[in-house]
Amino acid sequence: MKKTLIKKRNVVHQSAKLFYYKGYKNTAVSDILNECNIAKGSFYYYFKSKDDLLIHVIEFHTDNLINFFNHKVDDLSISKLKNFFKEFFNNIEHNRFHGGSPLGNLAIELSDVNDDARIKLIDSYHKIEQRISFFLATLKYQSQEKYYSMEPELYARILISLLEGTMLKIKTERNGNSIDDFLKFFDKIFFIN
Repeated sequence: MKKTLIKKRNVVHQSAKLFYYKGYKNTAVSDILNECNIAKGSFYYYFKSKDDLLIHVIEFHTDNLINFFNHKVDDLSISKLKNFFKEFFNNIEHNRFHGGSPLGNLAIELSDVNDDARIKLIDSYHKIEQRISFFLATLKYQSQEKYYSMEPELYARILISLLEGTMLKIKTERNGNSIDDFLKFFDKIFFIN
């Protein structure tokens, strides 16, 4: 069973890369079979369909982002929160601005045509927003004087929206100007000089 789970995770991981670089629609099951070096029967043993795999890929990206957040923001430091966003953007810069946001790309490509994917993406964004909201609520509690008027849930939703919008602009403009804008705005809303 453990070996099967490892193989299934590998298919999810490799498919996530394919969907990221080629898009979901442009990735055929045969591309996945070739990339993972598995038989068609194995694929359908792990997943009911390509759409079933897609749900696992969305979960994979969501878990990766939350784990990255937990790794980078390991205390109540607003500078660590800023660094989380900065490093997330830097990953795209290091990729020569190719790719963009893994979840954002799927949202743009599929939200109008795949209701299951759209619902899963809503759930994923909500999980990410909850994680950031929890951090902000704790920060507000610890630093009431500085952040008394902050609304953690609202700020978390806005930060994720700004993150995705920035990722879209980075991908389109192929430069880091939007990153600078995001970080300057971040400094203003969190009173960083």
